[in-house]
Amino acid sequence: MRRILLPIVFLLVSLSIVPVMASRDQHVGVLHRFVSLQAGLNAEGLVIHDGHFYLSTFSFTASDGTIFIYDHDGTLEKSITVAGLPDVGQLAFSDNHLYVVAGNLATGKGAVLQVNPESGTVTTLATGFQLPNGLAVDQRGNLFVTDLLAGTVSKVTEHGTVSVFASGPLLAPDLVPQVGLKLGPNDLAFDSKGTGLYVTNLGKGTVVKIEIQRDGTAGAITDFAAVPTPDGVVFDVKGNLYVTSPFSNAVFLVSSNGSTQQVSFDTSHETFSNPTNLAFVGHELYVTSGAFSLPGPAHISLVNVRFPGLPLENG
Repeated sequence: MRRILLPIVFLLVSLSIVPVMASRDQHVGVLHRFVSLQAGLNAEGLVIHDGHFYLSTFSFTASDGTIFIYDHDGTLEKSITVAGLPDVGQLAFSDNHLYVVAGNLATGKGAVLQVNPESGTVTTLATGFQLPNGLAVDQRGNLFVTDLLAGTVSKVTEHGTVSVFASGPLLAPDLVPQVGLKLGPNDLAFDSKGTGLYVTNLGKGTVVKIEIQRDGTAGAITDFAAVPTPDGVVFDVKGNLYVTSPFSNAVFLVSSNGSTQQVSFDTSHETFSNPTNLAFVGHELYVTSGAFSLPGPAHISLVNVRFPGLPLENG
């Protein structure tokens, strides 16, 4: 009898250990509230620079967009108006200059803007976009912009010259039933070597990899991972890619080989509400929630994860 029980006991003990090991693999942490937004605004892009948090918003009813600036304690320092462009997307710093993409779904016009955080002055760097949403900066200081409606990734130089960097079937828009629109490239991020640009395609439910050739042009474009309605993306130092999925109300972790799993954060203190984007400060991962289809105000959540974030080249 003892010989029979011992293997059973060992099996039960082993099974009890598995969730703990899996939790470490999934980088589980306790989710906490950082800041909340006023009603009617939806949190979108987030960049953290010199201890300040720059948050962009979009609105289905407003005629103008808004950028909020918070300090490290979550205290609102300033708000900046983006006139005529209510759908403000991702933000990025390059050589201490703040850039943002913004559009107007009603008019189908968008732009890349340069923002002076001190004065609140907003100037136009480049136009010709339909609904720009994602923004990333390469090692040379070039801006890369996704267009949700056009299905393109464009390259914008520091002087405002625009060219299509990548397009094609894998970046083409597809129907997002939750909003009744065909939408495509959403957000994007460079890997640690700058040899790969990873782009979420909201409509197709994929993360697409664009190889960067030595001369800086786009190489092969391939499907890298499957994530339902993917939005924001950010790398950690181990090459793991965190991806928000607003309509799944979840964050997914994509490993360097493309395998995907949902991250099981501890939501006993805080819950997501359509998570849209992410940004790192060391081991702290900040996640914006748009709250456009789920109850509660839009907000930024904070969670500690196992590995720190990949430092941004020009951030």
